[in-house]
Amino acid sequence: MSDVREQIVLGGKLAVTRITPAMDVAEQCNGAGVVVAGGTAFVEALVAFGYVVVVAPTLTTVDELAEALLYLREMARGKLGAIGIDRAAPAVVEAATVLPQLDAVVHVAGVLPPATAKLARIRAQLAIVRAARGKLVSDVARADLLRFAKPSRALVQVWSHPTSNDRFAIEPAGAEVDEATIAWDRIRDFLSGALL
Repeated sequence: MSDVREQIVLGGKLAVTRITPAMDVAEQCNGAGVVVAGGTAFVEALVAFGYVVVVAPTLTTVDELAEALLYLREMARGKLGAIGIDRAAPAVVEAATVLPQLDAVVHVAGVLPPATAKLARIRAQLAIVRAARGKLVSDVARADLLRFAKPSRALVQVWSHPTSNDRFAIEPAGAEVDEATIAWDRIRDFLSGALL
């Protein structure tokens, strides 16, 4: 049996695709699911690993993520996670402060949420993939995030990769392919630890 792919428009405007892996593959993830917001990177690898996946390439708000999680929950009976890419990355981090159904959140190739986000209320485990010499998540922004999130006692990890291309994890160029592979391995292991 193969994967089942269903397309739908949520709330009249958010086009998403839900991918349910074949049952024998899905069993290894205990029914866990992941929303991939803001792009399509990592989708096929997540499905091959056994996650139920909702792909929402245009998602940019916490409310849209909440809708996508409800749609994911229809098929995913286990824990839920989200990967925010590019414009969706700050919304996914902010959602970790207000959506109790999220167990793990990964931020990739985007800016951090605004200062108004109540990072001290993070409920989900959080991982940030950043370029050490990039512009989107500076050393100061990284330190601020860790300081503001500390009262939550949630697991917050920031992975700095030795590159200046902020999009290396989703669009690697040349020698960045190895760093992109390392980033994916970290994301996969982080989600496995949090969701399985």
